[in-house]
Amino acid sequence: MIKVPSANAAVPSSVGPLEGPYFKEIRFKIYASSQAVTQALVAGDVDVIDFFEAEQIPDIQPGLTAGTINYTQGAEQGQWVFALQCQRYPLNITDFRRAIAHLVDKNKIVAEGLQGLAYKIETFCGSPGYGDWAGRDYVTYEFSPTKAGEILDRLGFVKGADGKRIDPKTGLTMRPLVIYARVEHPHRIFSARELARQMDVVGIPYELNEVPRAVTSAKVFLEQDYDIYTAGWGGGPDVDWMYDNFYSTSPPSMNFMLFRNSTMDAALDRLKFSPTREQCVQAQQEVERIVSEQLPCIPLYAKAYISPYSSRVTHVVDLAWRSGVTNWMTFFYARDRDQKYGSVLNVGWSSDPQQPSPLYNINWWWDGMVVDTVYEYLMDADPVTFKEIPWLAKSWSVEPWTASGDIPGLKITYNLVENATWHDGLPVTADDVVFTWLYTQREANPVYISYLLNLVTAEATDRFTAVAYLNTTSYWALHWLGENIPMIPKHIWENITNSVQYQPITEGNLIGSGSYKFKEYRPGEYFIIEANPNYWRRPKDSTLGLTPLTLTQGESRTFSKAVVYHGTPITNGTYTLTLTSAGELVKTVTGSVASNGTYSATLDTTSIQPGKYLLGLKLAVPVSVPEIGMVGLGSLDQYDLTVQAPTPTTTTTTPTTTTPVPMDYTLIVGALVVIVVIVAAGYVVLRRRGSTT
Repeated sequence: MIKVPSANAAVPSSVGPLEGPYFKEIRFKIYASSQAVTQALVAGDVDVIDFFEAEQIPDIQPGLTAGTINYTQGAEQGQWVFALQCQRYPLNITDFRRAIAHLVDKNKIVAEGLQGLAYKIETFCGSPGYGDWAGRDYVTYEFSPTKAGEILDRLGFVKGADGKRIDPKTGLTMRPLVIYARVEHPHRIFSARELARQMDVVGIPYELNEVPRAVTSAKVFLEQDYDIYTAGWGGGPDVDWMYDNFYSTSPPSMNFMLFRNSTMDAALDRLKFSPTREQCVQAQQEVERIVSEQLPCIPLYAKAYISPYSSRVTHVVDLAWRSGVTNWMTFFYARDRDQKYGSVLNVGWSSDPQQPSPLYNINWWWDGMVVDTVYEYLMDADPVTFKEIPWLAKSWSVEPWTASGDIPGLKITYNLVENATWHDGLPVTADDVVFTWLYTQREANPVYISYLLNLVTAEATDRFTAVAYLNTTSYWALHWLGENIPMIPKHIWENITNSVQYQPITEGNLIGSGSYKFKEYRPGEYFIIEANPNYWRRPKDSTLGLTPLTLTQGESRTFSKAVVYHGTPITNGTYTLTLTSAGELVKTVTGSVASNGTYSATLDTTSIQPGKYLLGLKLAVPVSVPEIGMVGLGSLDQYDLTVQAPTPTTTTTTPTTTTPVPMDYTLIVGALVVIVVIVAAGYVVLRRRGSTT
């Protein structure tokens, strides 16, 4: 029997009434490293940070003593590992991978590389944060270069006269194993160097590359051109995401270890598709055992994380699967200690986002932070109990359903809230939800495809009721569609044919329904989102609102912005003015651009009826950056426009006047290439409740 929790809008959360936002703006400031981010916190330049390293505790101690810095601490739902490319010789030999495992001194890595603030793990989900999902029956590999050497000898990789191992296939010195260690985390570098030191001891040649994310993004996740990688995941409370990491046919950007094992596939099938929690736990134990035996990766440690933040910020939410308070729920729920509404939250990032989009094929940690804040899901997980919290779906139901071929399945009905709108003013409806499911399934998005494998069809039975039909009775099915796939607006995405590579910012389309909306992005400098004043969960006493603008019918207003890149005006972008009322599009104006890079659009209100409108101005400029590719520079400005009727003395023969509006800002990106290359580092997001480095 399938047990599904009931839900309604009154379901309490562990953090209190879920209302927000409280900050008028969130500014993600981009720095060169996690150390630089911590220094910015100490200096008071940022309020929360993405990553904090153990060796930086002395840096924040004065702030802790003075009470200017607070912190949370816990066991992360995550793991840091050496990922091994299992299709590359000689790592395609299981015993060779076991020899590497004997070269890993986990105790030293935890004690010195992480200052003791970590848990040594022997299984993939070995962190205490995973509870009973953690493996209990597994194989361990003691640190023993001697045993590693014995295995290598037995495999025929004997030492040559120079002390280096000989490849038994060629009779020559074996090729160097290519190791990638990401530079933004000192513990990654420490781990990689320690492994390299032990490889020297046993005579395994290697090539250690200490590089930023821009390099590993291509080499590891896109090309799988590596041997060993210092990887990490933040898995989240639903461990069925392991299916994505280790299943033989998973997209290589997910199973970048290229691990293919039929016994593992069978266990993963049981983990993902069993109907009860008990059966899933049993399958998970087998998955953990196989990982420890076959070693597609070598588990190292899970952090006992510390997440510091400015004491002026209250009501932070600590998420174990995000390793602290820097997450979408904090952004939604937190507030300034001294000012309930209208303050600015500054967030320190150690990297640019790669491609901010809800459907990018590798959702890095920073991209995911943007997506989770700008877009919404049908439901969410309570940060403490992990129970479902209604979100865009105010309630839901699960019923048995029989798929074609007499396959037992599920019919899941999501009943939507009726007052949610997209950031461009149009309503969120069941058509958007059904479109999101079917479109994402059709596009075979690597991040979400495993959640849609069993979706047979879907329909909107009315304006606010979306129904999904699945040919599985999986214990996780409710979460697949409800918690793991961000809802996207049909009117924007239905004509986009390459969703996986599409960059919404380059066309001014980073538009969701979340508590914050996109405002401006300057690669290498900052990413800004601002409060959505029309958000459906906004507190009743909220004073956050759009900038008011009043025009008299017949009056015109010109809006302008300029873009300069490396001192050169950029003229290949677009500037679009939109006017909506009560969720309906009233007017669209395509702006023009001058040779000096100034974009202009004029609103003529002659044919606009007096009333209230949402005025939007989208600037979208694609710019190519070396090593990164195409980057979207741009902004979205919105106004609360009132068009008032002319006074009785006004006649229709009076000439319409055009009043230029001073440029709000100039996008000057003077050293973009240099900045982006320096700060490029990353953390990949597999799903909202889990992430990968």
